[in-house]
Amino acid sequence: DVAASVSLQTNYFTNLFTRNFGTSPVNYINLQRINRAQNLLKTGKKPVKEVSSICGFSNQFYFSKVFKEITGLSPVKFRERESAP
Repeated sequence: DVAASVSLQTNYFTNLFTRNFGTSPVNYINLQRINRAQNLLKTGKKPVKEVSSICGFSNQFYFSKVFKEITGLSPVKFRERESAP
């Protein structure tokens, strides 16, 4: 969708993006979503399922998988660690 919005072929856009930002567009978007999720998990009491939805993930299990790949912790463990004194 992003490539189409700037009138570029998907592969060409992906190559340009990766060359300039050092990561793929999908990975960059996931990093931004997980950063937002981390802030929500630190500061709020919303359930993980709601946080995943707010951050643009349609599947809580995929959200948890991506979250753990990026942070090294599950969303629940991250929240526990951040709320510990």
